[in-house]
Amino acid sequence: MRNQDAQSGPAEQRTPKEPMRHRVQLAEGWRFSQDVRFDASVQWSPEERDLLGFEPTVDEWDGVTWSKAGRCYGPAAPALNDDDWRAVSVPHDWCVEHAPHPDAPIRNGFLPMGVGWYRRELHVPNEWASRRVFLRFEGVFRACKVFVNGHLVGVNESGYLGFEVGIDPVLEYGRRNVLAVRVDARNKEGWFYEGCGLYRPVELVVTDPLRVAFDGVHAQVEVVNEDRPEAADLTLSTEVCNDGDELASFQVRSRVFDPAGCVVGELRQQAWAEPAGSVVVRQRMEIAGPEVWSLDNPQRYRIETHVVRDGRDIDAFETHFGVRSVAFDAKRGLLLNGQPVKLKGVCCHQDHAGVGSAVPESLQVWRIERLKEMGANAYRCAHNPPDRRVLEACDRLGVLVIDEARVFGISREHIDQAERMIRRDRNHPCVILWSLANEEMAVQVKPQGARMFAHLKRRLKRLDNTRGFTAAINNGWDLPTGFIEHEDVHGLNYFNQGDLDRLRRGAPDMPVIVSEASSAVSTRGVYETDAKAGVVTSYDTHVEPDHPGVRMWPFWGREAESSWKVVAERRDLAGTFVWTGFDYRGEQSPYVRWPCVGSHFGLMDQCGFPKDVYWYYKAWWGQEPVLHVFPHWNWDGREGQDIEVWAYSNADRVSLELDGRSLGDKPVPRNGHVVWRVPYEPGSLSAQGVWRDGSELRCVRRTAGPAVALRLDPQTPTLATADDSTAMAALSVIDAHDQVVPTAMLRVDLETEGAVILSGVGNGDPNDQHPGRIDGRSTTRPVFHGLAQIILRSTEDPYAAGAMAGSLIASADGLRPARLHLGAPGPAAESLRVGRAPSEAG
Repeated sequence: MRNQDAQSGPAEQRTPKEPMRHRVQLAEGWRFSQDVRFDASVQWSPEERDLLGFEPTVDEWDGVTWSKAGRCYGPAAPALNDDDWRAVSVPHDWCVEHAPHPDAPIRNGFLPMGVGWYRRELHVPNEWASRRVFLRFEGVFRACKVFVNGHLVGVNESGYLGFEVGIDPVLEYGRRNVLAVRVDARNKEGWFYEGCGLYRPVELVVTDPLRVAFDGVHAQVEVVNEDRPEAADLTLSTEVCNDGDELASFQVRSRVFDPAGCVVGELRQQAWAEPAGSVVVRQRMEIAGPEVWSLDNPQRYRIETHVVRDGRDIDAFETHFGVRSVAFDAKRGLLLNGQPVKLKGVCCHQDHAGVGSAVPESLQVWRIERLKEMGANAYRCAHNPPDRRVLEACDRLGVLVIDEARVFGISREHIDQAERMIRRDRNHPCVILWSLANEEMAVQVKPQGARMFAHLKRRLKRLDNTRGFTAAINNGWDLPTGFIEHEDVHGLNYFNQGDLDRLRRGAPDMPVIVSEASSAVSTRGVYETDAKAGVVTSYDTHVEPDHPGVRMWPFWGREAESSWKVVAERRDLAGTFVWTGFDYRGEQSPYVRWPCVGSHFGLMDQCGFPKDVYWYYKAWWGQEPVLHVFPHWNWDGREGQDIEVWAYSNADRVSLELDGRSLGDKPVPRNGHVVWRVPYEPGSLSAQGVWRDGSELRCVRRTAGPAVALRLDPQTPTLATADDSTAMAALSVIDAHDQVVPTAMLRVDLETEGAVILSGVGNGDPNDQHPGRIDGRSTTRPVFHGLAQIILRSTEDPYAAGAMAGSLIASADGLRPARLHLGAPGPAAESLRVGRAPSEAG
C-alpha cells in the first residue's frame, strides 16, 4: 500500500513527515468471494450462542449485524480466514468474469449477479491517531455495507454515486485492521448491464479534524460580456468541517492559477466553525481578460485551497474549473460563450468489452477521444452519473456533457443522490445541463410530475444555479403539462416532426434538445440481416429484410441519416444525442433473446471498433474531408450478383471504379450518401471524392487474400501511467498485403510475458459467449470479422519509477504470430503507432 501526498499547495509548505492530507489508493491487496458460507467463518462459543439466543444462519445474518456493536460475524468478522478467497484488484466487476448463461437475467446480458464480499487489511500507523481517516468509494454496484474490525461503518444504496465513511473511531492504530465490504447486486437499477462489485476506485483519505469537506469547494463563474469576455466574476464557496471538540478559528486561503500556471489571485478569509459543525466560507474576485473554456481550446483554471490554523497549513485541496458561459435559446439553440453551437452528441452507457463497468482511466479517455475523432462534441451520461474520470476527460478534450441522475423521485434517498451528483460535478466546465429524469412514463406529462420536478429542482438549485435542468421524455412531447412546466430545456426522445411543430405552437420560447435519437441497429462487418445468427446489416435501412416496408425492432428506431437531417435543418433544435456511441451489454436489441448478450445500437461496437455508420457522422459532424466506401469486397460464391455499394462522404461528388473501369460519378446530397449496384468480381473497388476547392480523397476496397498472419497494434502509448496501469491493443487477422481479412472468424491464443497480464478480451460480437475479464497469463478467444481487442494490466506499481516491461504474443494455427512489446513511458513508447482502429481510415 502506497501513501501519496494529497493534491496540496506548494511543496515548500509541506514535509514528508507531516503531510496535510494523505490519499492512499486501495487498488491491490483485496480478497474476493461470491460463494460465502456463514458456517465457514468463526466458530460460535457457548457464551455467544447464549447471548444471542440462537446460532444464526446465512438468512439471519443481517439481524446479527444490527444487534451489537462490533459483533459482526461471518465475512465481516476480523478473525475470518480468507486465505482461500481469490486475490483481485480494484476497480473490479465480477459479472464479466463469468460466461453468459441462458438462466441468468436477460437484461444483464445473461450474466449472473448475486452477492459478493471483498476483504483486505489496512495498516494504520500510530501517527494517524489524532487525525480523521475516511474510506472513499467512487462507485459500488450495488447496495453495500462497509465493515471495519467487525463494526458496521457505512451503508450505501446507489450503484452510481460515490460516498465516504469515517472509520477512525473503530481503528486499531499500529495494529492489524480488517476492512470488509458486502455488495448486493441482486437488484438492478436500470434495464441494461450495470456491473457488479467495487467497479470504481477506492481510496483511504487521512485529514486533520479541521478539513475541507469532500466535494466542498464550489467555483461559480459569471462571465461579463459573453460575446467578447472582458472579465469573469468568480465566487468561491468552501465548506470546512470541524470534527474537533473545540470552537476552531481558521483562515481559508485560496490561490487561483490561470491555465499557464500563473497566479491571478490570492484570497484570504477568516472564519469560525463550531465543534462537530461546518461552515461555508465565501470569497470573491474578478478575473480580468479570462481565457475561456471552449470546444477547440478547453482551458481550465486551478484553485489551491488551504485551511490555515495558528499560522500552519493543516489541510489543502485542489480544484479545477473553467471560465465559460452557457445559455439555451428557443430560436438559436445552445450559445456557448455567446456563439451558437449545434450539439452533435451521443448517449453512452458505461461498460466496455473485456472489463464490464470496471473501466480504467486510460480506457475512459480513449473512448472519449474516439467519439471526438468522429466529430461528436457532446456526451449524454445515460442513464446515470458517470465515473468522474469521464467528466475529467471531457473537460480536457472539450466535450459538452448532460449529467443525468439515475432515479427520479422526492424521497430522502432520491434527493440525496441528486445532491451528491451536483456537489461532485458542478465544477466541471464540460457539464452544461442537469438531467433529472429519463422516460418517466407514469408522471412525465402529468400535474403530479410537474410538482415533483419543481420540488426537486428547488432543492438542487441551492447547490448550482448556473446550469439549467432538463429531462428526457418519450411521449406527450407537445403537452403543456408535466416536466415541461419547470424544465429550463425540454428533452425529446424519438419525436416526430408533427410533435415538434405542435410543441412550438404551444411553447414558442422553450429551448429544445433531442435527448435521444435514431436507435438504428447494425453489426460491424455484417451486410445481410440474419435473425437466426443474431446479426443486423450495416446498411442504414432499419427495415425487415423479409417484409419490405416493415420497420425492424425497436419500433421507435430511425435511420441515422433521416434522424440527423431533421436536427441539421432546424435551428430551433439545439442539437441531438444519438443512441448510442458504443454497443453495450444488456438491453438486447433487436434480438431480445438468447444467445444475444448485447445491443446493436452503437456507432462503434463494444470494443470501440467503428461500424460503417460511424463514418456517416464523421462526414457530417466533423471538419475534415471524409470518404468511406462499404461493404468489404470479399464475396466468394456471389460472382456476378449485384452488391450494393454505399459511400459516406462530405465531398461534392464521388466516382467509383472497379479495377479501373468507371462505374459512374454521382453528386453527394447534403447530410446524405450515394449508392451504386455493382456486379461482384474479385478485385479493387476504388472511390474518389472531389471537393469544390479542388481537393481529392481516395478510398479503396480490395479483395483480401487468405489469412497469413496476425498483427497487434497498440491503442495506448504506454502501459504505466500516473493513474492506472492499463493498455489496450488491437488484434487483426491480415493477408499477405497487411490487409485485414474482413471475413476471418478464427480462434487466437493470447499469452503475456514479463510484468504484464491479460485483463480482458473482447471482439465486438454481440452474441459472444466467452467471459470478458481474465486476469491471467493466457487465454484463447475468437476474432470477429477479423478484429479483437486485448486489455492488459501491469503487475507492477504504476507509481514506481520505470514501472513495467512485458510483451503480448498472439498466435493461431497456420498463421504467423504477432508480438507487441510494452514498456514504461519513454521515447520507445512514444514512437508507437497509437489510437487508430485497425480497420481502415475511411
